Amino acid sequence: MALSVMIIEDEFIIAEDIRSGLLASGYKIFGIAHNYEQGIELLKKGRPDFALLDITLGTNQSGLELGKIFGRELKIPYIYVTSHSDTATLEKVKLTN
Repeated sequence: MALSVMIIEDEFIIAEDIRSGLLASGYKIFGIAHNYEQGIELLKKGRPDFALLDITLGTNQSGLELGKIFGRELKIPYIYVTSHSDTATLEKVKLTN
């Protein structure tokens, strides 16, 4: 049985590239959200096995906030995806374990 992956990425082209790569690797796509609110709505429909979370979602709420929900509250494993590598961003990531 293929693992279901939720993708939360605000850039449409990047989200589609991730989706395509995951499908080609045998994963099932649980859903794609382009912002925090859409991510929360997807979670109301069920639970993915795993999530890929963009840190910067272009809204008031970031992928870091979703990481707290996924990790601490729902115990769903996740990985952050981002183009940011600055110290401030990495320190914020550490706070979400």
